[in-house]
Amino acid sequence: MLYYIHVHKNIILDCLKTCLTSLMAVKIQPILLVFGMVFALSEALICQQDTYNFNGSHCCSKCKPGFGLASNCSDDHDTVCESCIEGQTFSSNEAHSSVCKPCTVCKTHFHTLTSCNKTHDTVCECDAYFYFNDTENQCQLCTLCNVGYGAVVPCTSRQNSVCIVCQNGTYSDVKSATSACRKCSECKKTQIVLKHCTHTEDTLCIGFDIIPLYCAILGAVVVGLLGYVLFKNYTRIKAKERHKDNQLTRRKNKI
Repeated sequence: MLYYIHVHKNIILDCLKTCLTSLMAVKIQPILLVFGMVFALSEALICQQDTYNFNGSHCCSKCKPGFGLASNCSDDHDTVCESCIEGQTFSSNEAHSSVCKPCTVCKTHFHTLTSCNKTHDTVCECDAYFYFNDTENQCQLCTLCNVGYGAVVPCTSRQNSVCIVCQNGTYSDVKSATSACRKCSECKKTQIVLKHCTHTEDTLCIGFDIIPLYCAILGAVVVGLLGYVLFKNYTRIKAKERHKDNQLTRRKNKI
């Protein structure tokens, strides 16, 4: 307050002059009152921002961030501050009455997001698949959306999941706290629908590529023709051999 008065002293003095003029207009003589206020303004103890007014007698130091109060200011000595211990205690504000505070230790289902230092406390965050319940003041397991349901609001460290049933054209075949309903697949022109999509299963397509099919058929035809040609040649050769054998047998019989 005293610092504010010091900074805005000229403005306040102008206001006092205006008041004086108004009071003289109604024939009131407030000279002593005004002089007293001006004197108070000129004699007020003005302390810097990093200090504070001690009983109006002198300015005492504030402890800077990272330091805590060891001994209060008095008429005999200034404020005594001590350094906080890295990783154990901290002080985040500039103050003259606060000691270093112990660092927070993350509880069960929490992990450390930012470690404690001299000027800032530990920042804890819920583990994966857990969210912070403000009412219970603890991390709780995220709600799993059942098969056929998707997370319209995925679970995060600050909020639980919100599940909705998958609408037409979407499905979910897993239990998850973060996965939304997925769009059903559409079979290609070269595929046929073996099973239509439901809210729990994707479309099942079976497909074939016409070129490999043609190649397979053509290959089978060629192999078949080659087999037929080989078979016919084999039977013709065997027939010739049997014919020769018959002729030899007849000649022997005649002799």
